[in-house]
Amino acid sequence: MKKPSQRQEILTTLLIVFFSLFQTYSIARAAESTEYGSVEERRLEASLVQNAKDEEIRLDTIIARKNELKILEKAVDKKLVQVEEKITELKKIKLAIDSLLEKRSATELAKLETLAKIYGKMDAPRAARAIASLDRKLASNLLAAMKAKSAAKILDQLPPRIAGELTTKVSGTQLYNTD
Repeated sequence: MKKPSQRQEILTTLLIVFFSLFQTYSIARAAESTEYGSVEERRLEASLVQNAKDEEIRLDTIIARKNELKILEKAVDKKLVQVEEKITELKKIKLAIDSLLEKRSATELAKLETLAKIYGKMDAPRAARAIASLDRKLASNLLAAMKAKSAAKILDQLPPRIAGELTTKVSGTQLYNTD
């Protein structure tokens, strides 16, 4: 359904007001020129005049409410535009953060690969002592980045408990005790 234009709405409102006023005027004119035959006719006439006045008040209330709603609609539209602008701004910020995180991850990966090459070229017992003293997460990442043959030599030199922990972390699986 097509939304009526502002001009159509104004014309419709003016027509309603005009007919309402015309009806009130007609009833008032009829009341002035009419001689009543009974009290009941006079009561009916007064009731009709009061109903016309009530309708005019009701119409004025409707028009005022309609204007209030238009003002509110404009305010809501403004807020909606502001929200959409904020969403666009936040999306740009998210893209920038994602880009920075990607660069950081790439940098960290390059550093990890460099360390893996260094440890892989070291003497196995010496590399095992150094890896045993590192944080377990870093140690497991280093072993995962190494060539399998170098990692195996280093794991062979580590104490069994540490070798088991690192192997579990490298494999990404968790072993559960069934005792």
